[in-house]
Amino acid sequence: MERLVDLADERGGVGLGGLRGLAITLVVATVLLFELGAIVTNFYQLDDLSGRAATAAAAAWRDRPASGPVLNAVNGVVNGAAQVESVEISQEDATVAVSLRRPAAVMVLDRIPALRERLSPTVTRQAALNPDGL
Repeated sequence: MERLVDLADERGGVGLGGLRGLAITLVVATVLLFELGAIVTNFYQLDDLSGRAATAAAAAWRDRPASGPVLNAVNGVVNGAAQVESVEISQEDATVAVSLRRPAAVMVLDRIPALRERLSPTVTRQAALNPDGL
């Protein structure tokens, strides 16, 4: 005689498993999108900050062509920003260039060694020493 299996305990098992997989996928996708947004935002904020610093450096150079006032002007712009790792200033002929480096505020992607260096971009912007342009 064959024994019948009661499937009452199995109702909804496939549906709940599918929903669980969907929920995990959505959480992973959300975290990755948040991380990518933080990277892009960091780059554009750093670009804006280095542009403002270069403009301040050029204005300071026009007022007094010495490294002290230029560095003070750049530091005045950069000090309000969080976690700027390095500041480099160079002056050539008619321009001042300011390079800034700052790591992106990410939680997961910086744990991957191959990506760690790429998460701290360096952005360089230039400003003309002559207010009328180059």
